[in-house]
Amino acid sequence: MTHFISMAFDQSVRETSPEGHLRIHRCILSAATVSPYLGKEIVDGARLGFRPDVLYQLYRDPQALAKAADTMNGKPILMQHRAVSSTDHPAEITVGAVSDVRFENPNLIGALTIWDRSAISAIENGSQRGVSAGYRYRVQPGSGVTNGQRYDGRMVDISFNHLALVAEPRVATAIIGDALPKGMKLINQDHLQNRSVERSLEKRVSQILDELETIPQEDVSSTAMDSLMEQRFAERQERERKAFSEQFPEVSRIQVKG
Repeated sequence: MTHFISMAFDQSVRETSPEGHLRIHRCILSAATVSPYLGKEIVDGARLGFRPDVLYQLYRDPQALAKAADTMNGKPILMQHRAVSSTDHPAEITVGAVSDVRFENPNLIGALTIWDRSAISAIENGSQRGVSAGYRYRVQPGSGVTNGQRYDGRMVDISFNHLALVAEPRVATAIIGDALPKGMKLINQDHLQNRSVERSLEKRVSQILDELETIPQEDVSSTAMDSLMEQRFAERQERERKAFSEQFPEVSRIQVKG
C-alpha cells in the first residue's frame, strides 16, 4: 500500500483589489485575555478605587466578548484611537472598515478592508501592523486567576466603537497577518516548494510504514492485518497532523491519500 501526504497552505491572508484596496481576510481584533491598564485608563477607575498611576490587570470576559462581536461589524478603521459617532466622524483618519466578525474562543476574529494608500503602506512596512479595538465597557471589580494569570477586574458589557492601526497592540496576537511562515512558499494548492518540509514528511511516513511492518503476522489473516495497519497508520498520521498544525498554524489541511 502506497501512502503520500499533501499539504495546503493559505498563501496569504492579504489580497489587493483591482482598485488597490487591501483586504485582510482574517485578523485577531481582540482576545479574552488579561491585559495591563493604568488606573486612569479604566472607565470609572477612580470611583472603583483604582489609583491613577498604578498598573492594574483587567480580564476581557469571553462571554462578554462573544456577545459584543456583532457590534464590531461595519466599524471604521482609524489611523489612531479616537471615539467616533455620526456627528463626529474624523474622515481624515478613517482608512477602512471591519467585517465578518465572530468569536472563536479566546479570539475575536474579523476581516479588514483598507482603502487608504498611506495606511496600506504602514501595514506593509510594519510601522502600523498591529490593531487595537476601541470600545465601551464596564468593570466588575474583584481579583481572580485565569490560565495562571492574576487579574484585578473583569471587562463586561463590551460595545465596540472603532478599530485603530497601531505599532504595538495591547493584545500581543492582534497583528495583521502576512503570508506563510518565513521561507515557505507554495507551488500550487497541493505541493510545497519548500522541499525540506516535504522531505521531512516523507521521512516520517516511511518511519511509520517501517514500524507497521514489524507487527507480528502469525495467525492473522491478510484482511485483518491490512485493517490493523490502516488503523495504526491513521492514528500515527493524526498525531503528525496535529504536530504540524501547531508548528505551522497557516496549514489549512493535511490529507492522506492511498
